[in-house]
Amino acid sequence: MRLTAGESIFIPRKTAHIWTCMSGRPAKIINVYQPAGKMEEFFRAVSTFKDLPTREDVINKTYTEEQVQRLGRLFSDHGMDLLGPPLLEVDEGGRITQIA
Repeated sequence: MRLTAGESIFIPRKTAHIWTCMSGRPAKIINVYQPAGKMEEFFRAVSTFKDLPTREDVINKTYTEEQVQRLGRLFSDHGMDLLGPPLLEVDEGGRITQIA
């Protein structure tokens, strides 16, 4: 599905999903968890996570494999599985590339 600014989508619990920003510009996403389940514990744990990649690390892809593995374990410990990178990548010029 493609959503535009101001639109929303309901994703039922335990539904595998990924997302990407198609505009080529920074975007914001707001997640609502109802009921919260293990999410409160997850956010507490991630707030104390040592060596969390910065925004710049993610943009420049300068994070380490160890950071990815540790984050994967953190997600898994809280009932979430990281599915991998987005299926599409959008460059700064708005050009879309199929990844998978």
